[in-house]
Amino acid sequence: MSPTGPGITSDDQTAATLTEAELQVLSHVIAAPNQHTAAAWLGISARHLRRHIDAICEKLGAETTLQMVVIATMRGLVDPKSLPEGSIGEVAMRSER
Repeated sequence: MSPTGPGITSDDQTAATLTEAELQVLSHVIAAPNQHTAAAWLGISARHLRRHIDAICEKLGAETTLQMVVIATMRGLVDPKSLPEGSIGEVAMRSER
């Protein structure tokens, strides 16, 4: 099954190493203005979100959440142009046009 969620693409080999839940967390972390909002959107606790982020960072070789986002974007795991309308990522992309 291919990963689904806002901003997710399956063009990179790393996508195969991330679980569908991790890819969903990744897209929501990028789209949300903060981690508490991302956790609320996902219906999980902030602590549970943090565990997902830590697992994703380890798999991507990132030391911080920002590095995780940058690496995921550079590897094609996330397409910033396909983030949900009104999300912080989509608003940032729209302001660059």
